[in-house]
Amino acid sequence: MAEHIANILAQLLDPADAVRDAAEKQLDACLANQGQDTALALLELICSPPNSEVQEMAAVLFRRYCSHLVERELSFWAKCAPEAQEGIKSGIVGALSGALPSRRMRRKVADCAAAIVKAISVQAANESEAAEFVMPSVEHFWPDLVTMLWQMAQANDADQLDGALAVFVAIPGLFGPDAPRHTDNMIQLLSMALNHADVEVRVSGAKATKAFVTMVDKRHWPQYVELVKLVLELIKQCLLNNEEASAVAALECLAEVAELEPKMLRPIVPDLVETLVSVCNTEAFEDSCRKLALEVIVLLCESASSMMRKLEGLADKLLHVCLGFLMTVDFEDGWSQIDKPVEDDEEDLAVAAEWAIDRIANSLHGNVLLPPAFAVLPGMLENEDWRQRYVACLAIAGIGEGCRELMKQHLDPIVEKVVPLLADAVPFVRYSACSAIGQMSIDFCPHTKKETKTCFQERFHEPVLNGLVGCLNGSEGHFRVQGHSIGALTNFCEHINKVTLSPYLDSILTALGNCLSVPSILVQETAVTALATMADTARKHFVKYYTPFIGHMKTIIASATGEEHKMLRAKTLECATLMGVAVGKEMFANDAIEIMNVLKTMEDAGMKSDDPQIAYTLTSWARLCEVLQEDFVPFLEYVLPPLVRTAQLSATICALDEDESQEDLPDGGNNWEVLELADTRIGIKTSALEEKRVACDMLVTYARHLGPHFAPHVQDMSFVLPLLKFVFEEGVRTAAANLIPFLIEAYVENPHVNGLLYGIESAVELWNTAWPDLVTAACKESELDVVTYMLMSLSQCVAVLEERAFSAEMLAAMVQLITTVMTDFQEMAEHRYTQLQGDEDLDEEAMAELSQDEQERYMEGWVA
Repeated sequence: MAEHIANILAQLLDPADAVRDAAEKQLDACLANQGQDTALALLELICSPPNSEVQEMAAVLFRRYCSHLVERELSFWAKCAPEAQEGIKSGIVGALSGALPSRRMRRKVADCAAAIVKAISVQAANESEAAEFVMPSVEHFWPDLVTMLWQMAQANDADQLDGALAVFVAIPGLFGPDAPRHTDNMIQLLSMALNHADVEVRVSGAKATKAFVTMVDKRHWPQYVELVKLVLELIKQCLLNNEEASAVAALECLAEVAELEPKMLRPIVPDLVETLVSVCNTEAFEDSCRKLALEVIVLLCESASSMMRKLEGLADKLLHVCLGFLMTVDFEDGWSQIDKPVEDDEEDLAVAAEWAIDRIANSLHGNVLLPPAFAVLPGMLENEDWRQRYVACLAIAGIGEGCRELMKQHLDPIVEKVVPLLADAVPFVRYSACSAIGQMSIDFCPHTKKETKTCFQERFHEPVLNGLVGCLNGSEGHFRVQGHSIGALTNFCEHINKVTLSPYLDSILTALGNCLSVPSILVQETAVTALATMADTARKHFVKYYTPFIGHMKTIIASATGEEHKMLRAKTLECATLMGVAVGKEMFANDAIEIMNVLKTMEDAGMKSDDPQIAYTLTSWARLCEVLQEDFVPFLEYVLPPLVRTAQLSATICALDEDESQEDLPDGGNNWEVLELADTRIGIKTSALEEKRVACDMLVTYARHLGPHFAPHVQDMSFVLPLLKFVFEEGVRTAAANLIPFLIEAYVENPHVNGLLYGIESAVELWNTAWPDLVTAACKESELDVVTYMLMSLSQCVAVLEERAFSAEMLAAMVQLITTVMTDFQEMAEHRYTQLQGDEDLDEEAMAELSQDEQERYMEGWVA
C-alpha cells in the first residue's frame, strides 16, 4: 500500500494538470474506501521516505485528512481501529524524535501530531454528553507524546529543541485544564529557547511563547512578562545583526499578542513603540518589515486604545510615520489616463499608511490625534511641493471618521483649503482632493435628524458642488481624476436634501451628460452611477431631466454589448430603473417595457456564473416591480425561477493547508475569502454568496411590493426556512427572516385567486410551520443585527395574524426567546462594563463605549 500511495504522491507533484487531477481522484478513492490502510501508508512514508518531496507531501496529506472538517468522508482517523490508532501515535512520536532530513520536515511532523490531537478532540466531543466539552490534557490520552517532548526539550540538541517547540506551537492547548501545573516548566523551556545561541531556535521560541501567552489567564500574566521582553530583545538583536527575516518572524508573534492580549505587552509598550517607530523610519529595512512594524502599533491602538492614548507623543510619531509612508507614492507614467480601476497594492507603503491613518483615528480619536494633525496638515495643504498637498488631502480623508465629533467643529478652515485644490494644476492633487471631499461627505453626513441642518452637505454645498463640477470639467483626458470627482459627487449627493440639491442639478447633470460621450469606460461607468444617485436623491425634481437621460440610457444599453462593456451596461440598467422609481409609473411605463425586453433577451442568451451583469439584472427586475406594482405580475413566471435557483445556491468551500494562501484557491483566489474555523482554514467563494444574498433580497422586494399578487408563489418559497441557519452569509439569514411576514401577508390579503383558496387559514398554517424555525434561529444567532431582524420578523407576523398567531406552545417559545435575548444582552452589557471598570487605563473615551450603540437600541425596540 505504501508503494502505491508513494506513486500517487509523486504524481501529485507532477507539473502536468491532467496527471495531478488523476492522482487526486486516486487518493480520494483510497481515503474514502481504505482509510486505515492509507493512513498507515502515509505514516510509513513519513518515517522512511523514498525522497524528501514525497515525505513532505505525505506529512501534509496526513495532517489534512486526519480529521477533515469539510470533506468528512475522506477523514481517516475515525476509520482506524483502536490498535491502528495507537500504532499511528507511536509512529508519529518516533518520527518526531528520530532522524529527519530538516527542521522543516520535523515541523510538518509536529503538525501531524496536532492533527491527531484535534481528531481525538473531535471524537471525544461528539461522544460527550456534557453541555460544554472541555478537552483534557494530552497526558491523559497520549502520555508518550508529552514524555517525548520533555526529553527532546532537555536534549542538548538544537534540532530536537526546535522540534519540541514546533509541537507546542501546533498544540498550544496541549495541557488543557492542567496547564497551571506546567507553568514553571514551560517558562523555563521558553526562556531557554529565547536565549539559545541558534537564532532559528529563538524564533521558534518566540512562536511558542506567542501560542502560550495568548491562552494564559490574566492572573498569570506577570509570570510570562519576562518572556515577552525576551521576544522584544530578539527583535532588536536580529535587526542589529541584519537578520531581517528572523526579526519579521518574531515581530509577527508580537503582532498576534498585540491583537489578542494587548495589555500583556503593557510593561514593554514604550520600548516596543520606540523600536517599531525606529524600524518604520529606517529606509534601509525592507518595506515588508517597516509595514509590519507599523501594523503592530496600529493593532495595539485598536485592541487597547485607552492604554495607547496615554502614551505620550504616540499620535505625533504615528502621524509622522504615516505621512512619510504616503510621501513614497510612486505614480507610473500616464497614471491619470488609465481607463480602468486600479486595485491597491497591499505591499505598498503608501497604501499601508492610508489604511493605518483611518484605523489610528478610529482608535485614538480627535482629542489625541487632531492636535498634531492640525499642526502639520494646514501647512502641507499650501506647500509648493505637490506631494505635500497630495498627502495632506489623503490624511484628511483618513482621520475624519475617527475624529468626527471634534473635527466637525473645525471643518470651515479645512474645506477652505481643500476645495481650491480641486482646481490644482497637478492631476494627482486634484485626485486626492476629491478623496478628501468624498470621504468627508460620508464622515460628516447627518447621522440623525437633528444633524440634518448642520451636516457637511448643508454647510458646504455651494463650494463643494461647484468645485467638484469644475474639477470634472477641467480634468479632460485625465480619466482617473474625472472618475474620482464623479465618485465624490456621488458620495456628497447621496446624503443631501433634494431641495438643497435642486439648484445645482442643471450644472451637475450637464457635466455628467457630457461624460457619457467621453472615450473612457471608467468615466462612463462612474457617470452612470452618479446619474442614478441624482435621480434617487432628487426624485420629483428629476422629472424635467428624465426624457433626455433615459434616451442616453437606452442608447448605451443597446450599443454596449462587448465583453469590456458588461459592467457599463449593467450599471446603465441600474440607472435607468432608478430613474423610473424617481419619476413614477406613469412616465416610466413605456420605457419599462423596453427595458424588460432587454433584460429578457440578456437572460435568454445566457450569462456565465461570474458575469457582473447578473446581480444588476436581478436588482433591475426588482425595481421594475416596485414601479409597476400589479402590472408586473405577468412577468413573475419568467423572473422567479432563476431567482429561486440562485437563492438556493450552496456555499462553495475549499480547505486550505497551513502553507497555502488565498492565491492557491481556484481563479487565483479572486472572489474567494479565507476564514479560520477552529484550527482549519476554509476558503469560501464569496461571489456565489453575494449572488445568493442579492437573490434573497430580491424575493423580499417582490413579496413586499406585490402583496396579495404574490400569494400563488408562496408555495415555491419552502427553501426559505433552512436559510435562517445559513452560516456563511448573515445577509442571507436576514433576508430569509424579512421574507416570512410578507409571505404570510400575501396569503392573508388574497383569499381567492384564479380559483385557488389562500386566506387566513393558509397564513396560519404557514405561520405554524415557520415560527419554530424562526424562534430557534433567533436563539442561536450570534450576530446582533440578524437577531434584530428575526425579532422584527416575529413581531410583524404577529401584527398581521393578531390573536390567530397565538398558541400556548408559541407563547412559551416567544417568552423563552425574549428572556434569552434580554439575558444575553444584559450579560454582554455587564461584561463590557466590568471589563472597562477593571481597566486601569479607563478614560473618558473608554467610558463612552459603555453607552449602547445604535444597533443595540434598535434591537431593544423590537424586543419591546
